Amino acid sequence: MESGLSSTLACRDHPASSSTAKGTATVGVVLILLPPSEGKTTPGSGRPLAWRSLAFPELTSTRKRLCAAVDPHLAKTYAAPAIEIYSGVLYAALDAASLTATQRARLDEQVLISSALFGLLRPGDRIPSYSLPAAGKVRGLGSLTMLWREQTTEILVSAPRPILDLRSGAYQAFGTVPHDTSVVGRVLLERNGKRSVVSHHNKATKGRAVRALITTRSRHRTIDDIAATLEAAGMTCELNENRRGPATLDIVTYEL
Repeated sequence: MESGLSSTLACRDHPASSSTAKGTATVGVVLILLPPSEGKTTPGSGRPLAWRSLAFPELTSTRKRLCAAVDPHLAKTYAAPAIEIYSGVLYAALDAASLTATQRARLDEQVLISSALFGLLRPGDRIPSYSLPAAGKVRGLGSLTMLWREQTTEILVSAPRPILDLRSGAYQAFGTVPHDTSVVGRVLLERNGKRSVVSHHNKATKGRAVRALITTRSRHRTIDDIAATLEAAGMTCELNENRRGPATLDIVTYEL
């Protein structure tokens, strides 16, 4: 298959860094940002939430304030890995339950999940099931977007590696990625020569894309590496530069 990548993609190649970012396991490998899902599974057993075990301990104070305001009993309910709590279309397509232990470790290394209640999470961070829309406001704390934006942006800007942002718009507002080292992934369905965004298809394709990236043995250190794996999985990738923000990586598919 002929690559759909533009010649400008090489401008987004970034060498691996030798420094370490808080809350991330390995530097140099492309970091993938995901949204959570409205659909969630409620654990029937297990340990409760342990604040100190979550990635990015600098977010603990805000997390505790939110949890107390939303549901004071939430911190005492059963918790499970975030990747098992989120059960929407994207996560069903990713199908983390079928990953090997090595692949689950790679998932934890390469992926961060944006959360209205917890800010940023690793897939393996143990959390309870909860309900909190990104666009909502919490009494006494105000807008969730304003509550998280500064802290999340600081974390993402300090990440010493390229970022593929697959978050939905509401969660992109929670934190800005660096314009010069990031691309925003967008899924487009092409039929009869016309392209459009289909919500369910968009989420499912993102889930399949992440699965393809996690299950390959390749180490994705540049956006070129990401695109090559996705193209091998049958997706066409096209990079479009954006002078006002990060470039967009269009992932084009041709069937529902």
